[in-house]
Amino acid sequence: MEKKSKMKNVKIKLDSIKITDFKNIKKSEISFSDKGEIINTIGIYGQNGSGKTAVIESINVLKYLLMDLPLQNDLYYYINTLSNSTTINYKLKYKRLSEEYIINYLVKFEKDDNLKKAHLIKEKLEVYDLNENLLAHIDLKIDKTKFNFLIEDINLNKGEEILSKDIVFAAIHVSRELSKTMIFQNMLKTNIKTSKLLRKILESLAFYGSMNLFVIGMKETSLISTLDNLVLNVRTTNDEFLSAKIPLNLFIPTLLPKNVLDKVKIELDSINMVISKLIPGMEIGYKEISESLDLYGNPAVTIQLVSIIKNTSVPLKYESEGIKKLIALCSVMMELYNDETICLVVDELDSGIFEYLLGELVKILHDGAKGQLIFTSHNLRLLEVLPKQCIVFSTTNPEKCFIKMANVKPNNNLRDFYYRTILLGGQKEELYSETEEYEIERAFRNCKNLKAEN
Repeated sequence: MEKKSKMKNVKIKLDSIKITDFKNIKKSEISFSDKGEIINTIGIYGQNGSGKTAVIESINVLKYLLMDLPLQNDLYYYINTLSNSTTINYKLKYKRLSEEYIINYLVKFEKDDNLKKAHLIKEKLEVYDLNENLLAHIDLKIDKTKFNFLIEDINLNKGEEILSKDIVFAAIHVSRELSKTMIFQNMLKTNIKTSKLLRKILESLAFYGSMNLFVIGMKETSLISTLDNLVLNVRTTNDEFLSAKIPLNLFIPTLLPKNVLDKVKIELDSINMVISKLIPGMEIGYKEISESLDLYGNPAVTIQLVSIIKNTSVPLKYESEGIKKLIALCSVMMELYNDETICLVVDELDSGIFEYLLGELVKILHDGAKGQLIFTSHNLRLLEVLPKQCIVFSTTNPEKCFIKMANVKPNNNLRDFYYRTILLGGQKEELYSETEEYEIERAFRNCKNLKAEN
């Protein structure tokens, strides 16, 4: 209850990300604000391989760090092939009642070619006021033989110790061994006694990462198909905060603890309020198959998910991928619409969703949602329902990957304008690396000849 009351009025939002040598991005910045104000809905558009998914994956890296989780094993392969390291700098805005801060959080990863892993070698957190005066910061660096750290808070006497060298050394050792954050480890946060500002910022960011930041990349979306699971994002705020991804198998019955089933039922009831409007006449439910005890001797229930149309139940596994994706997204979108502390990040939002419905859904979220939605998409319908300041376009320049379209007049259709720009140019950066129809046709013909020769 104490943690809930501390975080109740805290609002943290992503302002921008600077990315260096991450996947195919050489050095670029993407902004989620316009004229200093953060935009709640941002869509990222561009051709395949232009860096859109890299943005989503960089935010997923942020979530793992804030949650003090071991980083993805394949992070090594996210570092640009021509570089030995990657740097990501996140800018966030913090607000709680009358308090407002700007937070810069920088991380740098280095390749370990022997282990095929990426190690965190630099982590820096800076807290500024709105006039960009530095208030406090933590700066940790590691190399193969030594480490350096600097922790300061301007409100404290110069030289006053915020963290002992032993605590910092222990955090760095854990980071190295387990491939995780140094700054957001619990032992580091709990041992900051003198700097109330730094402790408050660290706790707030950790809470944001675990409770309010939802990242649905293609790996999470593919859970629906490859692992045959529907993943519900359960988040309650009654007596205590609960945030969890609950996988419910679509093909075979799922065994759930009885107390978890209660949460699932509430979540499905909430989803049905929305899904019945998105897909008229449909509801999602479950059939209880049997009761038993789980491995720990606690009461459990085996259930099978079903879709219900005109009082007829059909196993949910037989529904389309688009319907299953809408259901999985619904639980977070409901939170996003009503809670300004939520940030939902989705890669290929349009995948499997009917074009017109997608446009209506995103327009509703843009007009009324209190939280922050960041997504990538290839469906150009959304360019007709969102204002130009809500759209970021990827370019062919790896050192300036993201721009907002210039010279768009109020009466311009952004979709048509984008097409014309691809064909005729007119922006400071090229938006599309042109493909030749004849060359593609010739490649198809030649591949047959090559097979015949071999």
